[in-house]
Amino acid sequence: MDLLLADLAEIAALTGGIWWNAGGCPPLTGFSVRVKSLARRQTGNIYALQNRTDGKPEPVQPPDRLIEAFAAGAVAAIVPSHGDYAGMTQPLLMVDNVRTALHSLAVAGRVRYTGRCALITGSAGKTGFKCLLGHVLARQFRTRYMRNSLNSTGPIRASLASLRTGDERLVLEVAVAGPDRGWQRSQLIRPHLCVITEVEAEHLNLHKSLDALIEAKAAVVDGLEPGGICLLNGDSRTYAAVRRAVLGRRAVPLAVFGHGAECDGRVLAAEFDGAGWQTRSIVDGYEVSFRVGLIGEHVPAAVTGVLLAAARLGADLEQAAAAVADYRPIGTQGTLRTLRLSGGGTVRVLDYSERATLLSYRSAMATLRRFAPQGGRRIGVIGELRNLGDHLDPVSREVAALVGAAGFDRIYLVGANARALRDHLPDPAKVVTWFPRYEDTDADFAQRVADMAATLRADLTDGDLLFVKGEIEELGEALRAGAP
Repeated sequence: MDLLLADLAEIAALTGGIWWNAGGCPPLTGFSVRVKSLARRQTGNIYALQNRTDGKPEPVQPPDRLIEAFAAGAVAAIVPSHGDYAGMTQPLLMVDNVRTALHSLAVAGRVRYTGRCALITGSAGKTGFKCLLGHVLARQFRTRYMRNSLNSTGPIRASLASLRTGDERLVLEVAVAGPDRGWQRSQLIRPHLCVITEVEAEHLNLHKSLDALIEAKAAVVDGLEPGGICLLNGDSRTYAAVRRAVLGRRAVPLAVFGHGAECDGRVLAAEFDGAGWQTRSIVDGYEVSFRVGLIGEHVPAAVTGVLLAAARLGADLEQAAAAVADYRPIGTQGTLRTLRLSGGGTVRVLDYSERATLLSYRSAMATLRRFAPQGGRRIGVIGELRNLGDHLDPVSREVAALVGAAGFDRIYLVGANARALRDHLPDPAKVVTWFPRYEDTDADFAQRVADMAATLRADLTDGDLLFVKGEIEELGEALRAGAP
């Protein structure tokens, strides 16, 4: 078992905390800020009990999350020192502020880490890029990366604090949901390589304009280590603007992936076989071929970008290309599944239920064109757009046009903001049902999702093609139940 770079005494010294019930604490292997992720990790994890929102008081009584964390496998926890933990027998590190303590551990972990680090950001594609890059690097190096879409400050701090003896490569995903998030998180991570996958309308309620968003994304180069490099997507509509913004902040070396002749990682030929892409590319002057079981239109260029990043991080290119073949996507990531119906027959499900940005809608709709119902109907479950502020109406107008051109026979809309989509659909009569309430804000949420799924399942017949898109992950999971 590989241990943390810091032991119990060092953790207490770094955080200014005091251990309670630490006697007999098993070896520590990592930190987590989410209960859900504990069950998927090896034993030895410390759970950091963060308050849900900055500025609000930490809980005084042991909350359910702490109890659930130990039930899920945590061996210790970092908790606010003013809480009442009477009756608890597990190891607890008492600190004044959990977030500050975790930050101190993250800084110390990064200082002691001697390997190389990659930072991945973008409006779309960053989770898939991170996971595939981590998968490829792990075949050649001791690599740490999270197979999920966690990308805010808490999970980033937990990853840095979790660095262990022997780790050689670290791949982190970074969200930039605010004007200062990019440079702040970059300076914490201090990457050797940055990747900006795509930049398009998202979080405009915070950034106010696409130009401001591009500047915030470009700020991830602020923390690049000396000699570091930034990779850009040459196929992106905003490539030129992102390039200018990056170089306007720092004169850093750039490398480009895509289809253009100037790309350092360039797609030469790509053929879709119904379940994936057979691709031939040139990377830093060397030709490689690979087959990957992903179905999105962006996949050949994105995987070529992953190989370019891997090579720049010291990986053998041929081995990296070979490793792509057995990659399996996490979550939905545009997966095609077959759902068996209780009354007999099957339905194919094209699932994009975790994301709802303009860019991801464009990509998903392009992929949808490659598939047709097998004697049934084309049914769309379309989730609302979020975090757009004053830009909701124009973005909804474009998404509605994409939905209208997709050839759906029946459409289900989900979420309060879906009203804007309905208002702009070319043929609103195709909307069978609108589920306006989707927020996870009350105890009835799980039942509402189950009821939505039951309504949708009751409408499915043999041979249908079901397309699910939006920030409706829980509904997607409910619909996928029973699909291999």
